[in-house]
Amino acid sequence: MTNEPNLYDANQFLQLLALLRDHELEVSGMVATAYESVARDWDRKVARPALDQMLEDASARIPKGGRVLDAGCGTGHRIPEIRSAFQPDSITGVDTSTAMLDRARENTSSAFFTNGDLLNLPFESETFDAVVATWVMETLPDPKRAIEECLRVLKTGGILAYSYVNLPAHFKPGDHFHPSALHVIDEATREQEQLGANRIEFDDSAFALIKRHQRGLITTVVLGKCCNVEPHMLPINHR
Repeated sequence: MTNEPNLYDANQFLQLLALLRDHELEVSGMVATAYESVARDWDRKVARPALDQMLEDASARIPKGGRVLDAGCGTGHRIPEIRSAFQPDSITGVDTSTAMLDRARENTSSAFFTNGDLLNLPFESETFDAVVATWVMETLPDPKRAIEECLRVLKTGGILAYSYVNLPAHFKPGDHFHPSALHVIDEATREQEQLGANRIEFDDSAFALIKRHQRGLITTVVLGKCCNVEPHMLPINHR
């Protein structure tokens, strides 16, 4: 899917991602509330088709029920969508920010939330039937390790679904995302489209599907517990 994104609608969230990527922030309750507002706006105006397709692709691969992890859950606003798509027995949210988790607990009582680092998840291997991560890999210093951690805690036969923004390394808080930058991203992510255009079937549990959205601004990846994390599965500034 390569429709044209509205960069005006996208810009505020892109600046927020750049801030989280480039600075270690002490997130207050006020910041958590502001983040939730901006993230919801981004989802509604820009990312909704990509998110819906990713959750549909992922949930179709496994039976209903089981345990789902929302990795980098933030304020927990993805929980209702995860519940609707996977219809799990339980949902766990993990995040590094206490303020974000406090907000998540206010938003929903239908999930368990705990503090933890995506680079060293506080769970045993083979714990979850599905793992979902949205808009977090591009903010981490080592997204490859985070994805490997998500795969570690995933059960054999389970599914990992994650989305990220291909945010250029030079894009900084306060910048405005220029259409010329989108052209560069469009070209840089064509390999993703070629490699992910077809489902890669390995066996009953191993599976990979990569989709490019909004001219490459957004990438969604759905993986089984299958394989090495390859460069084309990562945000462009981490390859």
